[in-house]
Amino acid sequence: MDHNPGKEAPEVAFLESALRGAISQDASHIHIEPVDDDVAVRFRVGREYREFASEPQDILAVMTRLRTLAGLGVVPPLGPEWGVIEFENGGKTHRFATQMLPSVTGEKAILQVLRETHMDPRRLDELGMLDNQLATLKSTLKRRSGLIVLCGPAGSGLDTTAYASLLLIDRGARSVATIERVAQGQVPGVHRMEAGDVDEKNAMLRALMRTDTDVVYVQDLTGVETTTLALSAAIEHQKLVIASLHSSNAVAAVTHFVNLGIEPWLVGSGIALIQAQRLLRCLCAECREHAVILGTPTPDDQPGRNTPEPFASHRAVGCDACHGLGYTDERVLVCESMPFSDHLQQLVTERASESELQAEAVQECMTTLRSMALGLARKGVTTLNEVYLHTPPE
Repeated sequence: MDHNPGKEAPEVAFLESALRGAISQDASHIHIEPVDDDVAVRFRVGREYREFASEPQDILAVMTRLRTLAGLGVVPPLGPEWGVIEFENGGKTHRFATQMLPSVTGEKAILQVLRETHMDPRRLDELGMLDNQLATLKSTLKRRSGLIVLCGPAGSGLDTTAYASLLLIDRGARSVATIERVAQGQVPGVHRMEAGDVDEKNAMLRALMRTDTDVVYVQDLTGVETTTLALSAAIEHQKLVIASLHSSNAVAAVTHFVNLGIEPWLVGSGIALIQAQRLLRCLCAECREHAVILGTPTPDDQPGRNTPEPFASHRAVGCDACHGLGYTDERVLVCESMPFSDHLQQLVTERASESELQAEAVQECMTTLRSMALGLARKGVTTLNEVYLHTPPE
C-alpha cells in the first residue's frame, strides 16, 4: 500500500493508520468492527485489549478495502474467510493473517500480526522448560515416528516451541515439511506449505504421507479427519508428526481425541508425547512487593490439614519502569510434559478416566502446569493471580 495522504480515500487512510499503529505498539492482533455508527479499531498488546480508534467510517468501504488487500473476493461468503495482507512500512514488509467474520451488524475483521522468526538453534534450550521436560522433548524429537502434540490456548507459544523443535532436527539427514495456515518462521531446509482451510490441510497431509518426508509439523490439529491422518502418518507411514492443539492440559488432549470418536488404541499407540504449555506475565523486578498469603494451596498440601500453610510470593505494584502495570513485557513458560509410557498407552486403550490418566502421569514424575507455575510464583517471577488465571486446577 502506497502512502499518499493527498489522494487516499478515507477508508485507505483509516486502515493504514491502524496497521502502522499496530506495528508501532507491538500489537499481536487488530480487531476492526462496526460499533454503532462508527468503525472501531482495537489492539491486543500482551494480554491488554486497547482501543486505538473509533471513527465515523463507511463500514462497507472499510471491509471491501480489507478484502481487496487480503486477496479475497469483494462479496462476502456466508461463513468466515482467511487471507493475508502485506503492508510496506519504513522500508519493511509486514504481513497480517486476516480473518473476516460475518455478524448481524456487518463484518468484523481480526488481523494477526505475523513476525518472521529467525530462531537461534539453541532456542529450545532457552524457552524455560524444566531440565526433565527439555530432555524428554529432545529425546522424542530423535524418534523416527510418533505424534508429538503441543497443546494450549492461543497465545501460549505453541508455534515458537514447534519451530524451535524443527531447528533441533538434523535437516540435512531428514526431510522436514510444515502445514500451516500462514507460514510464520524462517527455518532453513524446511518445506513450508500454507493451507487455507481444513480440506486443503488434509489434502496436503495425505500427499506428504505418500512422499519421502520424515518429519511434518501440522498447525492446529482440528477435526476427526485431520487427527486420524496425523495418527496414521505416525503409525502406518512411520513419520514423526508434530502438531499443535488447543487443549487445556495434556490429559484433556487425550480425552479430546477419544471424544472425537477416534479409537483409543489408535490414540494410545500413535502418540509419543503430549506437552501442554502456558505463557505467564513476569513481575517487574523494580517494584514487586513481597507477600505472604495464608491458605494458598501448594503442590505438597496434605488433605485434611487443619492449619493453612503460609505461601511466600510477590504481588504486582506498578512503577515508572513498568508503566504502572506491575509486569514487564516478558513472558515465562510453564508446561507439563507427558510421554506415553507402556502403562499410559494401556490406560488410554482401556478408556481410563482423566483423573486416572492424570494420577498415572504424576506418578511417572510429570510436573503439572499448576505445580510449575506455583514454583515460579514462589521465586517472585510471576504472581498467584497469573497462576490461577492461566493454569488449570489439579
